[in-house]
Amino acid sequence: MANFFSSYRSIGGHISNAYAAYGGVMEILRSPYLHISLLLGLSSLAWNAKSWENHITSISPSLLGFTLAGYTVFIASVSGRLLKGLIKAKASDGHSYFQKVNSAFFHFIFVQCVATLYAITFPALTSFSLPLLLGGLPFAAQFNSAGYCLLNFLGWVLLFYSILVVVAVLIWIYRIINLNEQAVLKDLKDEGSGADPKTPAN
Repeated sequence: MANFFSSYRSIGGHISNAYAAYGGVMEILRSPYLHISLLLGLSSLAWNAKSWENHITSISPSLLGFTLAGYTVFIASVSGRLLKGLIKAKASDGHSYFQKVNSAFFHFIFVQCVATLYAITFPALTSFSLPLLLGGLPFAAQFNSAGYCLLNFLGWVLLFYSILVVVAVLIWIYRIINLNEQAVLKDLKDEGSGADPKTPAN
């Protein structure tokens, strides 16, 4: 039985390590992208907007493909001195910039997968699970309506958040480009200062 659950513990350990590098739950809770998503989700409920699940199932495959392609290019292009610099440079929590970028990509892909699975299972949750769980309770209709509203709100938040975290990934890539540029400029400066001055011709 222990061997049966070992794969689950392994997956959980990898996810835990990735989110430790990302900054943990607090990093997500204080994220401006999450706060904006919550506000947009509340606005969507106020507009009585629906069909968020159609947006997720149509947008997520393209975003996932774009992200995986970008991640592949990033891994392929990071080598040599840049890779050493990213591993050597540490963020305030002690994790390297290389770990930070990898965890940012991981978080984005993970959010996209969760959003897509939630969109696919949403009809079953609202048409079967909620009535089954709340059917025998007093005021079941009111609870069912409130539960649907809450699940619908969560869907909108996931939709907006899965789009906005792209910005977080782009910011990390921009920071890496700046680090690479600084390293190149330093090399050029060192080459210029170490070069032998030319002797003027008579």
